Amino acid sequence: MQYVFVAVIAVACAVIGCVFAVLPRRTTDMDALQRKVSQALGVVFCLLFFVFMIAGRDLESWGIIGGGLVGFVIGSIPPVKRGLQERFVLFAPPVKPKKDEPAKGSSPKSPKKGSKRK
Repeated sequence: MQYVFVAVIAVACAVIGCVFAVLPRRTTDMDALQRKVSQALGVVFCLLFFVFMIAGRDLESWGIIGGGLVGFVIGSIPPVKRGLQERFVLFAPPVKPKKDEPAKGSSPKSPKKGSKRK
């Protein structure tokens, strides 16, 4: 029964690791929902690890670490990552405005004083 529990914990942490791999690496590249999901899953992952570590459940602690790493490796495989990004809206990279176009609500930049226009 103990090994079944370790396997369930490891699979859950593998899913968390896969989500971390598919989300953009930098928080500046994430939208608001992606940031919230990333923070929430990070807290859940750390709490699981620390609770089992403090409880002296070494096998479960290693299962959490191993599951997270395996999930991250699987989610980092380019076809898997691309497939998840196409399938689920949460993983799609946010669209950034082009550098040529001003952002919505902002006016085009006026030339600085002293600059010559040709």
